[in-house]
Amino acid sequence: GETDFSENAPQEETTALINEGVAEYRFQVGTYYLDMNNEKAPFDDPNVRKAFSYAIDRDYIANVLREGSVFPAYAFAGPGYAGATPDVDFREEGGALIPEDYEEAKRIAVEALAAAGYKTPDNPNGEDFPVVEYMYNEGTGHQLIAQAMQQQWMEVLGIDVQLVSQEWNVFLDTRRKGDYFMARDGWIADYIDAYSMLSLNASASGNNNAQYRKPEYDALLNEASQSSDQAVRAEAMHKAEQMLVVDDAAVGPIYYYTDLLVYSPNLKNWGYTPVGYKFFHHAFVEE
Repeated sequence: GETDFSENAPQEETTALINEGVAEYRFQVGTYYLDMNNEKAPFDDPNVRKAFSYAIDRDYIANVLREGSVFPAYAFAGPGYAGATPDVDFREEGGALIPEDYEEAKRIAVEALAAAGYKTPDNPNGEDFPVVEYMYNEGTGHQLIAQAMQQQWMEVLGIDVQLVSQEWNVFLDTRRKGDYFMARDGWIADYIDAYSMLSLNASASGNNNAQYRKPEYDALLNEASQSSDQAVRAEAMHKAEQMLVVDDAAVGPIYYYTDLLVYSPNLKNWGYTPVGYKFFHHAFVEE
């Protein structure tokens, strides 16, 4: 009874607040994802990157670990963006790029690791995988996800990944410099268009933390940015996303964000957009 509006609540109290009707999750156009350093061995091999991305159990992380509060991501740009026409959703149009069937995804992951020349049950004479680390910023939520993926990488690939936690500002600097093997990443779109997400990994982007640089990808993004034909734009962005997530597996999408909002039932006329802005221009508290 003391709060009119808040964007935060203790995770252990979230379910009770929702059941009381004073909190809810709103969809956000953004993605929580895995960066793999595309310029640092062994992640300079797209097969290695595909193995690590496909071995992640996205359904478990979203629906068990995060208790269904987020949506598993099987592509990089989630729902909420326009496709070839304004009434067609970009994600529905493009479908899942990573198999939603985890057994199928695991099979592809193991095959990719073997194709990279590393030891698997079907490739017993392969090389032993080197010691690698997954880096994340301090916080219980990030730690739990890191531990879940660590276990999944061991179970699926037989690889023991070391976990490294850093203070937020140190983490940002380390990731930006590319001084890592794998790291957690996330972004909320600046505007409601798939280009806002896909342009993160353009060669010249300051947010290209995965160090992904491919002229063909940049050319597709340029086509999408310069065309006024939405169908042409959508086709170019679907091709770019296929290249980013599947062909090169430069990054590994994990889940699509939601926004937890806690509010008094007496708060009226407030507004919200999927990019995370809240509006109170006409809001009032009803006595």
